Amino acid sequence: IWYFAQSEVILFYKPPFLLRLLFCFSFGIGIIFLILSLRQYSLREFIGFSYLNDQAKNDPPELITTGLNRWVRHPLYAAMLLLFWSYFFAFPSFSFLIITLIFKEKITLKIRWNTKRAKL
Repeated sequence: IWYFAQSEVILFYKPPFLLRLLFCFSFGIGIIFLILSLRQYSLREFIGFSYLNDQAKNDPPELITTGLNRWVRHPLYAAMLLLFWSYFFAFPSFSFLIITLIFKEKITLKIRWNTKRAKL
């Protein structure tokens, strides 16, 4: 991403100012959404350090149904997708389209893998 940020960006089209402003606003909402979803999780559990404790290995994980998880199954993924897509539509370049599509497919495959693993 750093390489693409430093290179000359060739846009597909130049969006009008109000449309660019709208997508920058949605980018800000995505940042707020990301912060709120990060506040729901324990950092030890999120990174995976809680499983070093023997008691945590025996306890099944709890289903979180409060906060943003009430409306969205994966609020971190939803926030990141909102950030990537709003940035792409505000500054529509080919390089960022490729990055956004790769990230979207990575999230989709990860969600499918976790769903299949949970069913087993």
